[in-house]
Amino acid sequence: MEIITSTENIFINEPLKSVLNHLPLYFVQCHRTIIVNLDFVEKIVKQDAFLSDGTLLPISRQYLNPLREQFLQHLQIKS
Repeated sequence: MEIITSTENIFINEPLKSVLNHLPLYFVQCHRTIIVNLDFVEKIVKQDAFLSDGTLLPISRQYLNPLREQFLQHLQIKS
């Protein structure tokens, strides 16, 4: 698995679900192969998450509603 941060890319040999279970709640799965930090999500349009650095991440139908709910909760907490 590759973990991409703002400063480096880290490679580890762990399953995605295992990593997700050790992360804070603002890290959310948005696709079968992608976990996103909600601090960097600017907006969600249809099935895409737009990040603050301009990156566009796909959101699977399976994760769309949970991601939207967590994103809205996260925005309320940040305010």
